[in-house]
Amino acid sequence: MDATASFNDKTVLVTGANGFIGNCTARAFARAGWKTYGLVRSESSIAYLERSEIIPILGSASDLSFLDTNAALRDVAFDIIVSTTENLSDYLPHFTDTVSLLEAVARRAKQRTGKKPLVLFSSGCKDYGTTALHGSAELHAHTETSPLRPAFIIKPRTENSLQLLEHDELFHTAVLRPTTVYGLSGSYYARFFERAEAARSEPGGVLRIAQRKQSIVHGTHGDDVGEAYLALARHAVVHGTTELHGQCFNISGRKYEVLEDIIAALVREYGLAGVEWLGEDEEVIDWTQPRELDADDVLMGFSQWVGSQKIRDLTGWCDRRMSFQDGLSVYRKSFEAFRDSKSRI
Repeated sequence: MDATASFNDKTVLVTGANGFIGNCTARAFARAGWKTYGLVRSESSIAYLERSEIIPILGSASDLSFLDTNAALRDVAFDIIVSTTENLSDYLPHFTDTVSLLEAVARRAKQRTGKKPLVLFSSGCKDYGTTALHGSAELHAHTETSPLRPAFIIKPRTENSLQLLEHDELFHTAVLRPTTVYGLSGSYYARFFERAEAARSEPGGVLRIAQRKQSIVHGTHGDDVGEAYLALARHAVVHGTTELHGQCFNISGRKYEVLEDIIAALVREYGLAGVEWLGEDEEVIDWTQPRELDADDVLMGFSQWVGSQKIRDLTGWCDRRMSFQDGLSVYRKSFEAFRDSKSRI
């Protein structure tokens, strides 16, 4: 098959298509001409998917009866299955249900076409743990060959996602590790805007930050992440799924940002009086140990530089959107528009 050929006859199922990464990915496939199905649990998400030209499938990994009762799935054999859901507070039961779903969907596809679909399974770059701070002589980017030192809360995800690479009877699998995402409704980066808004409403208008200035904040725009999933799917269609089976791929922006620079941009954007840094002398967090999660620490204190040359070299994928700092004014307006519309996608 020629790399420039149409993908109109190809089908993809995206689980969690109303979530941030799931929705960005489903929209990327739909834009590229794939027949795109989005699995969601809530009827309230159906209209949004339909507006994005995604075929909504109402169902859940914990109850697979929808595979037999939904008429839209009657004759479908999926080429690609994208898994983007997780439950970090109780990971294993949801993971077990997800594997059952993947097996059921793949079994149907294999029976109808004789081919194994490719599963693109979502984990995350925090599987590697942290890197050194910006400017440190010990700073090196995490790559797919880096040791895995996950934070305690995501350790079950890190370990179980790798088990999927051993499943090859019904489907082939690649594990994807995107960075934290920004843009659109904001995802975790919404915290930056919320903190700046809170500081502006307080006497003095000072933004107080309890993390280190040189902490690395490496993110990727959600739409670029969706395009990365699509790039791997295209590669699988053109070159076969066997080449990708058992591999992991990082997804990250072309450059990392430094917390000090982001905070300075927020101060300018919101007209704040300044910033007070409170974390320079704080003890370094050991993320491998159990601890109560703090949203600011996760976003601003988990210093990590992530390399993504592997997927770039293999597929030609590249991120195109502005960095968070460079596009901050645009991303702020998008965040506010999504918030005011009460949409979380």
